[in-house]
Amino acid sequence: MKPLLPALAILALAVSTSFSQSVVNSSVIPCDALGGVIVCPDMPNPIPATKVTVVVRDAGNNPMPNVPVNLGFGSGAINVCPGAILSGVTNANGEAFLLLAAGGCDQNPSAAKIVANGIPLRTFVVKSPDFDGAGGDKAVNLADLASFSSGVPCHDYDNNGTVGLSDLIVFAQAFVNPAWCP
Repeated sequence: MKPLLPALAILALAVSTSFSQSVVNSSVIPCDALGGVIVCPDMPNPIPATKVTVVVRDAGNNPMPNVPVNLGFGSGAINVCPGAILSGVTNANGEAFLLLAAGGCDQNPSAAKIVANGIPLRTFVVKSPDFDGAGGDKAVNLADLASFSSGVPCHDYDNNGTVGLSDLIVFAQAFVNPAWCP
């Protein structure tokens, strides 16, 4: 009977870790690389940085299917569009797909909170091409270009401390074909 106890303990540990996601092994693409969340109105087409893939993995780095994933915004000035997809359930690869259709800026490090199965995975600042210095009005237009041109930190989408070329690339995607939502 005693040799069976260590085997049962190992089995219990394996079962308990396989049903709990790992914050370290999970990822939020592209937000982890950017150090923040980018939101933008989604009409006529969403910009790539607003298409977020949340990959939920367990402690053994295995994908976790059927896990509910939600993204919530804090109390900042984020103006969410009707087409936003802020929740989903992971597929067989442990992936849930979100569409962050909104405008505004909240530089609080926990302005956006991503939760999987009730457990926080990440918190991020929130930035958008739709920020004219006062907030998001669900349209990327000349007021937002003026704000971007002045180097406002809310347009530092890669969170490297400066508004530069990589930020211009994100802004241009929303400005050239003016992004908006109802």
